Amino acid sequence: MQKIIDSIKSDFRTEIGNNDPKQIKLRKLSGDLYNLLNQGKLFELDSKQKKKQKENQVKLEADITILAKEIEEIKNNVIYKSAFEWRFEFPEVLNNNGEFEGFDAIIGNPPYIGEKGHKEVFRIIRQGNLSNFYQRKMDIFYFFFHLGLQLLKENGKLAYITTNYYLTSDGGENLRTDFKIVLP
Repeated sequence: MQKIIDSIKSDFRTEIGNNDPKQIKLRKLSGDLYNLLNQGKLFELDSKQKKKQKENQVKLEADITILAKEIEEIKNNVIYKSAFEWRFEFPEVLNNNGEFEGFDAIIGNPPYIGEKGHKEVFRIIRQGNLSNFYQRKMDIFYFFFHLGLQLLKENGKLAYITTNYYLTSDGGENLRTDFKIVLP
């Protein structure tokens, strides 16, 4: 069974569509480089213009190399090299129909990142599948609590290393409500 799982995992590959912004940018940069190198000139370039053209060529080639590498890393799932697919690693959390039942226990040490000074991170969260938990003046570890509660089986155990700040903070109100619902 482990050989089958390893085979499936090794066959995962991410495809980037032609309309992906990285692909579009790569095509534009490649076109700009092609035009720069193959554009016919009516007049001979002076040394200053040649120097500027060479600088543009070097910059375009560097940008193309970096972007092509990023695209290749995405296609080869390099960012997921050390990650694992929990459905493969923990098949016991699924029932016989492949539906998620939950974990018996979740143990963790969530990151503590306040919203102040990290607006971009919280903007992404507000647009994601945890957006209904968002309140102003939050810490990102509140989302870990919510997610942990969602992933637990009924009567499962959740243990996080945390402060007690959420017990009194304005941003912890939704979390305290969830605790009241989950914990009788």
